[in-house]
Amino acid sequence: MMETIGPAVCGSKSRTALALTCFAIGAVGVAAAVGLALGLIGSPALLPLAIGVAIAGALREAGFVRLPLPQLRRQVPERWHHELPLPIWAAGYGAGLGAGLLTFQPVATFIVVAVAAAASGPTAAALALAAFGVGRALAAALPGRFIERMAGLLVGMRRANALTLALVALVLVVAPAGAAPLDLGAGSQLDPAVGDDGALAFSQRNDDGTTAVVIHPRSGAPIVIAGASEPSLRDEYLAVRDAAGIVVTRWATGEIVGRLDGAWSKPALAWPFIVGVLDRGSRRRLVVVDLRTRKGRQIDVVNQGDDLGRPSIDRHYVVWHQATRTASRIRLADIRTFRTSTIRRSRRVLVSNPSLRRGTVVWVEQSLGVSRLMQRRFSGGRIRARRLVRSPRLYWTTAIGPGGVYVTTWNTALGRAQIERIR
Repeated sequence: MMETIGPAVCGSKSRTALALTCFAIGAVGVAAAVGLALGLIGSPALLPLAIGVAIAGALREAGFVRLPLPQLRRQVPERWHHELPLPIWAAGYGAGLGAGLLTFQPVATFIVVAVAAAASGPTAAALALAAFGVGRALAAALPGRFIERMAGLLVGMRRANALTLALVALVLVVAPAGAAPLDLGAGSQLDPAVGDDGALAFSQRNDDGTTAVVIHPRSGAPIVIAGASEPSLRDEYLAVRDAAGIVVTRWATGEIVGRLDGAWSKPALAWPFIVGVLDRGSRRRLVVVDLRTRKGRQIDVVNQGDDLGRPSIDRHYVVWHQATRTASRIRLADIRTFRTSTIRRSRRVLVSNPSLRRGTVVWVEQSLGVSRLMQRRFSGGRIRARRLVRSPRLYWTTAIGPGGVYVTTWNTALGRAQIERIR
């Protein structure tokens, strides 16, 4: 088929260039569409399968095993360039080859990439398969003499391909899995909180109001607390916001062990300390309270028109966000010394909703319809983006637990929120 796209068949160099352009459009477009479809129907749960397929492909290319490949062992129809206009048959040839499995497959590379794409999400999958389409287009554009010379190096190329697929398997092993939405029932779930034993607490919003829910991986039915929200979970203790303020219980039994009455919200718990936001007069204060002594101390304060975000506490450290009219900040405080510092500050993007666990802090950055989940060591080091979503989806509240990073994802078009786990 490659010999078809040349002056001998097309009639002139200009028609050959048109045929190559149409071929490239068909190959890249269909390959990207296949990748997008794989990403949409796939899941991060397919990552172990992708690793296994990459290893099997590497062994096949190295000659250690003989494995059949799914394919249609035929060429694209030759009659097309006799019966159809040049742009149509050229694009059709590109589409047939870009689809991957509709023609002969001599190597396992496409299968490995396709399965890995299904485990990677729609965007990554579309880009990966689009690159395959670009490769098909380049092969059609290369001189025939070059293709024949490369065919003479088949053994060496198969070995190089085996090494490449082995590297793909290694990358898949060390790469973090994508986001996996948690199936937590109907309504909206937000404000995740995770215990060291894997227990998960969250707010549940539906037509009947808001409840706080606790699910333990080794227990049966979830514990539901009506009229409560904004849970914070640590060991056996649970803090929630209710109509009277903040209440702290032993979540397994419901025994009340502490309460802060008044205009309190956004609790963060690490027994015996609880951090919350207290609205009083024209000021909004972030306060830490020792529940044993009932003594509190202010950590931060802003005007009522500004925002103090949901805090997170781990051992003696607290992180929270402060958003004013001029800038937003991720702040860190040591409640032993009450020294504070700024982890991140921006005038251009909204930085918000941090969580802290064992020296790692995550937070959300929002700008121009893009929400990014960011991460760094709070003691310093490089800031890196873990994942991003685009409008109408946005990231909101976060938590860190033994199972990974948990984040609320709002779909503003649907008016619904889900909690996703990112390993």
